[in-house]
Amino acid sequence: MALHHVIYLSTPTHPYGEAELGNLLAECQANNAARQLTGILFYAPQQLLQVLEGEAAVVQATYQRIEADPRHRNLLKLADKPISTRAFPDWSMALHELPASWPIRTGLRDLALLEVTALALNATDTMLLQLVQQQLLSA
Repeated sequence: MALHHVIYLSTPTHPYGEAELGNLLAECQANNAARQLTGILFYAPQQLLQVLEGEAAVVQATYQRIEADPRHRNLLKLADKPISTRAFPDWSMALHELPASWPIRTGLRDLALLEVTALALNATDTMLLQLVQQQLLSA
């Protein structure tokens, strides 16, 4: 199986309440487990960042459904490429909530200004995964 990941940033259409976030997580976990997808979703009231990984065709089909999802807008794909191993092999989908004052939110908005090209993907992937690791370690 050829592994692939997509990392994207988006804006929620409204702040999610605790129940809505719980429902979203349960939905993602069920769908992803059935499709053998793994990843993590970072949520802040004004920003979503998701890493989605699995078999290439399944990741692409899932991302197409995500693009059509009315719960968020302004999707920006930051990475879309083959990977050698999963970063989150044990998580059908993990959720990491971030405060509204998420200190790296400004940095992510700066990332949204990057022109992501084939040459920039390795550096972008590295930076995004470091952000993920920093948030997980500080949790």
